[in-house]
Amino acid sequence: MKISAKNAFPNYERPPVLYHASMSAIGDQIIPRPNHTCTREEYGDFVFAGPNLDAAYCYTIKTKEMISVGSIEGSRHSACLFQSREKFMEQNPKGSIYPVDPKHFEPVPTKDGLNYTGEWISRKLIPIDPNQTITVNGIEDVMARGHQVFFLTRQPNQSETEILNSGPMKPKDIAAMVTNGLLIWENQLRGIKPQADIMAHIGDSFRQHVAAYHLPPPQ
Repeated sequence: MKISAKNAFPNYERPPVLYHASMSAIGDQIIPRPNHTCTREEYGDFVFAGPNLDAAYCYTIKTKEMISVGSIEGSRHSACLFQSREKFMEQNPKGSIYPVDPKHFEPVPTKDGLNYTGEWISRKLIPIDPNQTITVNGIEDVMARGHQVFFLTRQPNQSETEILNSGPMKPKDIAAMVTNGLLIWENQLRGIKPQADIMAHIGDSFRQHVAAYHLPPPQ
C-alpha cells in the first residue's frame, strides 16, 4: 500500500510533537534513509518518528544485536531484546532523541488500511533544533526510564520463540526464561528499575544467584 495520509485511517490525531531516535550524531536536519524493517521498493528512503518519548529511548541503543522492542503485559514500558550481551557491551551504544514537527510527517496505516499503526514517516529533510536534543548516555539511561533490557544466552527453542514473538509478553513467562537461563535480565543485574511484576515470579534462590553475579567492568 502506498503510504499517504489520504488512505490512512481518517480519524487519526496528529500529535503535538514526534520523536526521532538515533545512535548517530545529527547536525541541523535529519536525512531520509532506508529502514532495515522495510524494503526500499515498498517505502523508499524515509525518516521515522513516533509520539512516545519513553519508547524513543529504546531506539537510542539499537545496535545490530537488537532483536526486538516489545510490550509487557500490564506495563507501559517496553522489553528490549538483544542477542550477544558481550558484543553489545563492546559497542557501548549511546544516542540522542530529536523532537520534530509532526507537520512534516504522514501516519503509517495498517496493512488493511482500516487503522493506523501509531508510527509516522516523512520523505523530507527534517529540520531539528539542537537546543531541544535529548542525550541518552547508554543502556542505564534506557533502564532508568523503566524499560526492561534482556540478552539471549542461547538459541531459543520453538516454544520459547513463540513466547518471545508474542505480544504483549506475560511477566511470568519472562521470569521463567530468566530463571531457566535463556535470558540475562540487565535491570535485575544492575538494580535499575527491575519490573516488580516479573520479580514476583522469581524465587529467592535465583535472586541470591543474581546478587552474586559479577558484572564486567564498564567499557
